Parts: sequence; C-alpha cells; structure tokens
Amino acid sequence: MNLLPSSRFWRLALLAAVAGLAWLLLRVFDSDRALLLRQKELIEWAREGAPSDFPDFAAPDYHDQWGHTPLDVAANVRAVRLAHPGLTITDGPRRIERDGDTAVITQHLTVTGTGEHIAHDFHFIWHKESLWPWSWKLREVTAPGLN
Repeated sequence: MNLLPSSRFWRLALLAAVAGLAWLLLRVFDSDRALLLRQKELIEWAREGAPSDFPDFAAPDYHDQWGHTPLDVAANVRAVRLAHPGLTITDGPRRIERDGDTAVITQHLTVTGTGEHIAHDFHFIWHKESLWPWSWKLREVTAPGLN
C-alpha cells in the first residue's frame, strides 16, 4: 500500500496554492481599494491637520476651485487648526465614478467648530500616476456652490 499522495493530489494542491496566491495578490494590489484608502487618509490628514503632508497627496498639476496650490492648502490647514483647535470634520458616504486612471470621489463633509457650520458635497478628482495601485494622486478638489 502506497502512503504517499498521488501526483493528482500534488497537481490539485499546486492549483489551489496558485489560486490562493492570485486571490491574495488581487486583494493586496486592488486599485479601487488603494484609492479608497488614499481618500480615507486624506480626510484623516484634514482632521489631524498635519499640513506638511499634503504635497504627498497632491499631483504636480493639483488645483482647486479656490485657486490654491498644495503649499497653500498646507498653510491654510495649519492656520485653521491653530485658530480653531476644536474643529471637527465628519465624513459621509462616498460615491466613486471611475474612468480608466481617473476617479472622482464625491463625499459629503461637515465641518464644525469654526464659528460656522459647513456641510457640502466635495468632489475629489484622483489620478493614478503609474501601474502601482497605491500611486493615486489628488488632482483637483471642488465643492460646487461653496465659496
């Protein structure tokens, strides 16, 4: 009686291992998952007010409807955080529209603690800079109707 598994067993085991590895790689390198993580990190950055990190999020051609550069955004966040340490940002659900290497995330944000209550939908336009799933950079931010 042969106690060693048959060659068919080894082929099935290898196939299962390859399928498992493929699934794991797809999960790790999922571009949409990486994009949502970048969006979450951006909102956390705004909550914490770590102004020096904003250029890490921004693409070289970043712009917003208010005419700010990445350095302007960083300086403004620092100034608002110093003036209003109790500021809170509450984020609502996200809606993603994807077209190739460009994605628009629409997210409702509520900002309180600055003497006024701002609640508005913001559009974050992201662009994937390379084949790496985590290479998303923020190109533009708009909030139609918000001055």
